[in-house]
Amino acid sequence: VPYAVSATCSKTCPMTRSLRKSLILWLLLPTALALITFLPLAYHLVHRPAMEALDQALADASLALIPHLEVDELGEPRFVFPAAAEQVLRTDRVDAIYYLVLGPSGRFIAGDIGLPHEPPAEQEIHGDRVSFDAHFRNQRVRVVAIHRDISNSPFVFVTAETTRKRDQLAVDLAVALILPLIFFAAATGLTIWYGIRHALLPVEDIRRALHGMEHRAMLPLDTLAAPAE
Repeated sequence: VPYAVSATCSKTCPMTRSLRKSLILWLLLPTALALITFLPLAYHLVHRPAMEALDQALADASLALIPHLEVDELGEPRFVFPAAAEQVLRTDRVDAIYYLVLGPSGRFIAGDIGLPHEPPAEQEIHGDRVSFDAHFRNQRVRVVAIHRDISNSPFVFVTAETTRKRDQLAVDLAVALILPLIFFAAATGLTIWYGIRHALLPVEDIRRALHGMEHRAMLPLDTLAAPAE
């Protein structure tokens, strides 16, 4: 009787659960969660050093301004910056470059008047260098300011650049990370689907055998073809 009931149920009872779909779901779900978690982490690990390298280049430009400042015996600052040197500083194929030199009490000495040189109030300053985002001439800029004492007087050397290069780099990094992950996800999904399909072939044989039985037939299943489970 149990054989007949099983055979009858296999023909008449609706399939309320698919083993194949359950396996695919439980295998793909952790993989998808891992990829979703990995993507922002990988982007942060790659994006941050790239931005720091660009900040360092701006800091080097600010440091290059320091030797051009001279202070005479009366304590009067004089900024000697040849036109050729200024042209080299401002040369960039992508971004506009700005600079500013300030003396004691924020006195303007040279450069682009109005260029931001103080970070937002909520940003902490560590050491003699500070980097921050600002706006100048209706454009977003990245600013690096270096504070130095020359002849016992405080000076600020500022360089800034527009953010087109940084924005493009951020997009390039995102694409470089997302495209391989898409291919990896597709390959993983295909591998999981094929592996489950191949592993469930013995179960599919049992299903076909049960469907092929008459409701009164009590034929034993082929144990050699059935999986150990």
